[in-house]
Amino acid sequence: MDFIFVGFDREIDSSVRNSHPFDSMFLDEPNDETLRIKVIHYLEKGTFLTGAMSYIYDNERLPIGNLDYYTDGFVIWPIYYLYYLKKYNNFLIDERLIEHILNDISPNEKINDDVLKKARKRFVDEWSGKY
Repeated sequence: MDFIFVGFDREIDSSVRNSHPFDSMFLDEPNDETLRIKVIHYLEKGTFLTGAMSYIYDNERLPIGNLDYYTDGFVIWPIYYLYYLKKYNNFLIDERLIEHILNDISPNEKINDDVLKKARKRFVDEWSGKY
């Protein structure tokens, strides 16, 4: 099983391979509002994966919270991705995440322990630069 990593900022999570420079994560046009709200609601139901002992702030130096990471058993995202999707209507929504959500895959079901362990291992390997 491989996992999709979405919404990673290169400045905060530089070792995550598909992290992006923050400034590149803005679209020229706003997202479809219905889709954006659907993505936000989906991500809000994610399961806590792990966290780093770090408190983070947004691009305006406003507090976001602890640097936590979440999953639905297939997609892995940082807390700040959800924060920025709520804050900016033109923040990039990864196409793989859209496809995943539109395929009616729901994080409402509890992730079994085996999948959660695999997700944690995969995340730690990626985050530490081993992947």
